[in-house]
Amino acid sequence: MKNIILFLTLTLSVLSCKQNKNSEDFSSTDEYYTCSMDPQVIAYKPGICPICKMSLTKVKKSQSLKSDEIELSDQQIQLGNIQTEAVSKHILSGQNSITSTLKINESLVSIVSAKVIGRIDKLYFKNPGDFVKAGDLIFDLYSEEINVVKQEYVIAYQNKDKNSGLGIDYNQLVEAAKAKLLLYGLTENQVSQLEHNSPTDVTSFYSPASGYISEMTLNEGQYVMLGQEIMKLADLSSLWVEAQTFNSQIGKFNIGTKIQVSFPGTEIKTKEAVIDFINPVSSSGTRLTQFRAKVENKENTLKPGMIAYVNYLDKETESLSVPANAVIRDTKKAAVWLKISKNKFKYVMVETGTESNGFVEIKSGISLTDTLVISGAYLINSEFIFKKGSSPMEGHKM
Repeated sequence: MKNIILFLTLTLSVLSCKQNKNSEDFSSTDEYYTCSMDPQVIAYKPGICPICKMSLTKVKKSQSLKSDEIELSDQQIQLGNIQTEAVSKHILSGQNSITSTLKINESLVSIVSAKVIGRIDKLYFKNPGDFVKAGDLIFDLYSEEINVVKQEYVIAYQNKDKNSGLGIDYNQLVEAAKAKLLLYGLTENQVSQLEHNSPTDVTSFYSPASGYISEMTLNEGQYVMLGQEIMKLADLSSLWVEAQTFNSQIGKFNIGTKIQVSFPGTEIKTKEAVIDFINPVSSSGTRLTQFRAKVENKENTLKPGMIAYVNYLDKETESLSVPANAVIRDTKKAAVWLKISKNKFKYVMVETGTESNGFVEIKSGISLTDTLVISGAYLINSEFIFKKGSSPMEGHKM
């Protein structure tokens, strides 16, 4: 029994020493092996990746990496098609474009609202997008107020030629009741029909304008208050083009500036528009300012929500600029990756400007002495997030 215990003790001691030796070998060496496809695999000697079965790649340890830097292996660079070139200047052409959106021209929106308290008995148009012509019957309303005035009008009209002997002027009562009914939204024809027909409990209302229903507020059976909105009708004979540009570029636009608007993915020809509004307030935290122009749409070929390009002429300038696909962007910031040694790359925030011909002007952040990653920037960014657990943009302000 003692011999067995002694044997086990010696075996464990040997294994422990072997593990310590391996650990010391790994910590003392300045190299290790990893898989370019599965970088979580790390070994201290050559071998095969247990996940994808590829040969492990030798990587030199780097003790000098900063928080905004990353080091890649030769195989990672080759597989990721990481390409670099010296930062340079390019001539940005005078033709520029801004992505924008077509929206309903709010100045051509008609609001159908209730002019009296009542209950929606029936809606003849119920769906947003339905086209309504001026004069179309749009809803029936049950209203006690209207019914009382209808009865007043009928009684006064039936007695207008009679002399009550009480000094009552029925003609005056007829005109007063008629004025009320017109105020409630009835038409002249509807009032005239009361002279020959018994009044009904519900009253029909007709559209005051033509347009597409852009919004429905009420449903059948719901009560409506005085002045409450029932539906909106949008005249789409002209639309707004709304776009945003950097505050540094907004000086190129003025009220009255002519622009050309094109519509990608359609056969619609380019249309000319004139800027009629520039927002005096910049969008909070975005360094962007909105401007707007009106586009004619008599043929009704354009639809709200479509993407449009605002094209404008600018002076040709030679500026420090980089390929557009080299710039990493989010909603508020922009950055690039620079090569700082053979396999080491650094993340740098930049301020962008004009964009044309596939290049983006860089106003600050890099210089002509830098070497820029022009292909594979997003792959480096993804590898950075994988290794460090967060985006390099986090915590940066621009």
